[in-house]
Amino acid sequence: MIRIALVSLILMAPSPARSEYRVASIPSFCLVGDRWEMAADNGGDILSYKQAFDSIEGTGLEVRVKDMCASACTMVLRNPRACAEKNAMFGFHQAQSGMKDSKSGDAPRGTNLVWAQYPEHVRARLGQLTPEMVYIKGTELLPACP
Repeated sequence: MIRIALVSLILMAPSPARSEYRVASIPSFCLVGDRWEMAADNGGDILSYKQAFDSIEGTGLEVRVKDMCASACTMVLRNPRACAEKNAMFGFHQAQSGMKDSKSGDAPRGTNLVWAQYPEHVRARLGQLTPEMVYIKGTELLPACP
Protein backbone atom coordinates (compact mmCIF):
# COMPACT_ATOMS: atom_id res chain seq x y z
CA MET A 1 0.00 0.00 0.00
CA ILE A 2 1.29 3.43 -0.90
CA ARG A 3 1.68 5.88 1.96
CA ILE A 4 1.53 9.51 1.02
CA ALA A 5 1.80 12.47 3.37
CA LEU A 6 -0.33 15.38 2.20
CA VAL A 7 -0.93 18.77 3.76
CA SER A 8 -4.08 19.12 5.81
CA LEU A 9 -5.83 20.87 2.92
CA ILE A 10 -6.05 17.54 1.14
CA LEU A 11 -8.03 15.26 3.36
CA MET A 12 -8.42 11.94 1.68
CA ALA A 13 -11.31 9.60 2.31
CA PRO A 14 -11.88 6.17 0.84
CA SER A 15 -14.56 5.89 -1.81
CA PRO A 16 -16.98 3.06 -1.05
CA ALA A 17 -17.28 2.05 -4.73
CA ARG A 18 -13.61 1.29 -5.47
CA SER A 19 -10.23 1.19 -3.83
CA GLU A 20 -9.51 4.87 -4.37
CA TYR A 21 -9.09 8.05 -2.39
CA ARG A 22 -10.54 11.43 -3.30
CA VAL A 23 -9.07 14.87 -2.71
CA ALA A 24 -11.48 16.66 -0.37
CA SER A 25 -10.96 20.10 -1.93
CA ILE A 26 -11.20 18.78 -5.52
CA PRO A 27 -13.62 15.84 -5.69
CA SER A 28 -12.88 15.14 -9.36
CA PHE A 29 -9.34 14.04 -8.43
CA CYS A 30 -8.82 10.63 -6.93
CA LEU A 31 -5.87 8.42 -6.11
CA VAL A 32 -6.29 5.06 -7.85
CA GLY A 33 -3.49 2.64 -7.08
CA ASP A 34 -0.23 4.44 -7.82
CA ARG A 35 -1.61 7.37 -9.85
CA TRP A 36 -3.98 10.33 -9.64
CA GLU A 37 -6.95 10.43 -11.99
CA MET A 38 -8.99 13.51 -12.89
CA ALA A 39 -12.39 13.37 -14.56
CA ALA A 40 -15.13 15.90 -15.39
CA ASP A 41 -13.74 18.96 -13.61
CA ASN A 42 -15.20 22.38 -14.35
CA GLY A 43 -12.89 24.26 -11.99
CA GLY A 44 -13.55 26.30 -8.88
CA ASP A 45 -11.66 28.46 -6.42
CA ILE A 46 -8.21 29.25 -7.82
CA LEU A 47 -6.35 29.21 -4.50
CA SER A 48 -7.91 25.90 -3.45
CA TYR A 49 -6.83 24.31 -6.74
CA LYS A 50 -3.32 25.75 -6.52
CA GLN A 51 -2.83 24.44 -2.98
CA ALA A 52 -4.22 21.02 -3.89
CA PHE A 53 -2.01 20.81 -7.00
CA ASP A 54 1.04 21.78 -4.91
CA SER A 55 0.34 18.75 -2.72
CA ILE A 56 -0.58 16.38 -5.55
CA GLU A 57 2.57 17.31 -7.45
CA GLY A 58 4.59 16.68 -4.30
CA THR A 59 3.55 13.01 -4.30
CA GLY A 60 5.56 12.44 -7.49
CA LEU A 61 2.79 10.26 -8.91
CA GLU A 62 1.44 10.34 -12.45
CA VAL A 63 -1.71 12.42 -13.03
CA ARG A 64 -4.09 11.20 -15.74
CA VAL A 65 -6.52 13.70 -17.22
CA LYS A 66 -9.41 11.54 -18.44
CA ASP A 67 -11.84 14.06 -19.96
CA MET A 68 -12.94 17.70 -19.38
CA CYS A 69 -10.65 19.88 -17.28
CA ALA A 70 -11.72 23.52 -17.33
CA SER A 71 -10.97 26.80 -15.60
CA ALA A 72 -8.85 26.42 -12.43
CA CYS A 73 -8.44 22.71 -13.17
CA THR A 74 -6.15 23.60 -16.10
CA MET A 75 -3.38 24.42 -13.62
CA VAL A 76 -2.71 20.66 -13.67
CA LEU A 77 -0.79 21.38 -16.88
CA ARG A 78 2.14 22.57 -14.76
CA ASN A 79 2.67 19.03 -13.45
CA PRO A 80 5.54 17.30 -15.28
CA ARG A 81 3.97 13.90 -14.51
CA ALA A 82 0.60 14.75 -16.09
CA CYS A 83 -0.63 12.95 -19.19
CA ALA A 84 -3.81 13.07 -21.27
CA GLU A 85 -6.09 10.19 -22.13
CA LYS A 86 -7.75 10.18 -25.56
CA ASN A 87 -10.90 12.03 -24.41
CA ALA A 88 -9.07 14.72 -22.41
CA MET A 89 -10.03 18.32 -23.17
CA PHE A 90 -8.94 21.58 -21.55
CA GLY A 91 -11.08 24.71 -21.27
CA PHE A 92 -9.40 28.07 -20.63
CA HIS A 93 -10.75 31.54 -19.75
CA GLN A 94 -9.92 34.59 -17.66
CA ALA A 95 -10.83 34.47 -13.99
CA GLN A 96 -14.36 35.82 -13.69
CA SER A 97 -15.00 36.67 -10.08
CA GLY A 98 -11.69 36.76 -8.30
CA MET A 99 -10.71 34.28 -5.65
CA LYS A 100 -12.55 32.95 -2.62
CA ASP A 101 -12.63 35.51 0.19
CA SER A 102 -11.43 38.20 -2.23
CA LYS A 103 -13.09 41.30 -3.58
CA SER A 104 -15.07 40.70 -6.77
CA GLY A 105 -12.72 43.10 -8.61
CA ASP A 106 -9.83 40.71 -8.00
CA ALA A 107 -10.31 38.76 -11.25
CA PRO A 108 -7.09 40.13 -12.85
CA ARG A 109 -5.07 38.81 -9.89
CA GLY A 110 -6.72 35.40 -10.29
CA THR A 111 -6.03 35.38 -14.03
CA ASN A 112 -2.37 36.26 -13.41
CA LEU A 113 -2.03 33.49 -10.81
CA VAL A 114 -3.48 30.88 -13.16
CA TRP A 115 -1.37 32.14 -16.10
CA ALA A 116 1.81 31.88 -14.03
CA GLN A 117 1.12 28.17 -13.38
CA TYR A 118 1.16 27.23 -17.07
CA PRO A 119 4.36 25.96 -18.68
CA GLU A 120 5.76 28.07 -21.51
CA HIS A 121 4.38 25.84 -24.30
CA VAL A 122 0.83 26.30 -22.96
CA ARG A 123 1.21 30.09 -22.65
CA ALA A 124 2.61 30.22 -26.21
CA ARG A 125 -0.33 28.19 -27.54
CA LEU A 126 -2.94 30.37 -25.79
CA GLY A 127 -1.32 33.77 -26.25
CA GLN A 128 -3.53 35.10 -23.45
CA LEU A 129 -6.61 34.17 -21.46
CA THR A 130 -9.85 35.71 -22.70
CA PRO A 131 -13.36 36.04 -21.21
CA GLU A 132 -14.61 33.42 -23.70
CA MET A 133 -13.87 29.76 -23.08
CA VAL A 134 -11.21 28.30 -25.41
CA TYR A 135 -11.03 24.51 -25.74
CA ILE A 136 -7.92 22.54 -26.65
CA LYS A 137 -7.61 18.75 -26.97
CA GLY A 138 -5.61 17.27 -24.11
CA THR A 139 -2.99 15.52 -26.23
CA GLU A 140 -2.13 18.84 -27.88
CA LEU A 141 -0.85 20.09 -24.52
CA LEU A 142 0.22 16.95 -22.67
CA PRO A 143 1.79 13.65 -23.71
CA ALA A 144 -0.66 10.83 -24.26
CA CYS A 145 -0.98 8.50 -21.28
CA PRO A 146 0.71 5.15 -21.77
